[in-house]
Amino acid sequence: MLKKERFTIYRPPKPSNRLEDFLYRDGQWAPSQKYSFTLWDIRNQMTPAEAYRHRLATSGKTIRMLQRLEWRWQKSFELWWKMALRVQSGYRGMHARKYYRSVKKDLLRVKEQREARRAAVDLFEQGDKQGALEVLAKVEVMSTELWTIKIKILYSTEQWEACKETCKTVQEIDARCEEAYYCWASILSREKRWNEAYAMLKQLMTTVDRPSAEPFRLNALVCSRLRPPKLQEAIESCNMLVEMYPEDLNALLERACMLSCAQDWDAAIKDMTYILLYQPKLTNVRCLRARAYCASRQWDLAKEDYKEVLMLFPHDETAWYGSQDADQPYDPQPMVDHDLVNDAALAL
Repeated sequence: MLKKERFTIYRPPKPSNRLEDFLYRDGQWAPSQKYSFTLWDIRNQMTPAEAYRHRLATSGKTIRMLQRLEWRWQKSFELWWKMALRVQSGYRGMHARKYYRSVKKDLLRVKEQREARRAAVDLFEQGDKQGALEVLAKVEVMSTELWTIKIKILYSTEQWEACKETCKTVQEIDARCEEAYYCWASILSREKRWNEAYAMLKQLMTTVDRPSAEPFRLNALVCSRLRPPKLQEAIESCNMLVEMYPEDLNALLERACMLSCAQDWDAAIKDMTYILLYQPKLTNVRCLRARAYCASRQWDLAKEDYKEVLMLFPHDETAWYGSQDADQPYDPQPMVDHDLVNDAALAL
């Protein structure tokens, strides 16, 4: 039977590498720890590193030499790491300066555009529209927003030809700029060139992803002026307008006019009744509804509307002549009065 002896595993008083430093701080390193074991079981009691150090226990110089070499290696590694960080930071700085130089012109251009926009808007609000145009003329590279501001200034100052040329330029630069199509179509509408205005609005609808409400409003007016008129398309434009802004009574009035021209009396009366519910003193709308009542042979309701108008304005000629039509129901079913419809549409 083997004799059991006490044996001390050699460990230095302090750890000598990074892993052992971590274990020492964590409380897992125990120098000079003693074990009880049998002689034949010594290798199973130690890790390979502990067995190697135990083998060199009688030679302290060798271990101290190894510790100094390890310390030097650690210092060299830390120095290499510091140099690597410096090189990395310098490399990143070089790329950062290179990127800044590449975008410097863009940043200066955006700054110039931003300052020009602010100055042009301030001058426009102060009434100095020519000064706003001069500010925009000094900008080296115009953005779509600045082009739009210029278009609106030219339109407000009635410089029609210059506005057209600017709209054409903007369409070539940014095909999705809604104002370039809308202002051009508005100028064509003022000149009563309805077919060209209609073509411009169709181009707007197919190019711009989400048009605003104003192109639909203008399209409804243009469609009603075509020869022959595109009343169904005008009604669809008004439907889009009402769907976008259900609280807009002008949109309802425009749809009511289009429905009246299309002789859809019930739908027109419904829209006009909704308008009069909130604005009961709009005599033009009430006369238009009375005319729709006459066209649909609802004579009593037409007389009531004309009577309401005459109570508010006793000298209203439209109400006087309309009341005479309502007193003569033997006439054929009358058509809607286009002059009345046009007056109501232009009052928007």
